[in-house]
Amino acid sequence: MFVCIQIGKTQLSMQLACNVQIPEIFRGAGGESIYIDTEGSFMPERAYEIASELSNHLKRMARTNRDRSQEAMALSQGEILQLVYCST
Repeated sequence: MFVCIQIGKTQLSMQLACNVQIPEIFRGAGGESIYIDTEGSFMPERAYEIASELSNHLKRMARTNRDRSQEAMALSQGEILQLVYCST
């Protein structure tokens, strides 16, 4: 992705790397991701925050549907980040 500086490319890329792991029961891809960092801008702390919010969001969604609760509870921020393969 090539765009102007400070427009949110890293943020968007980290968000997508996490979102691709949303389980199929939530109509997600249930996949894994590879994050190739060519600028050295990957921030593990920020990736952890994004993964944590995604995990919390799925748990909130699961409260309205019991069928989804086990999937949501199993997907912690650590589980999400284990499936993001980062190359610098």
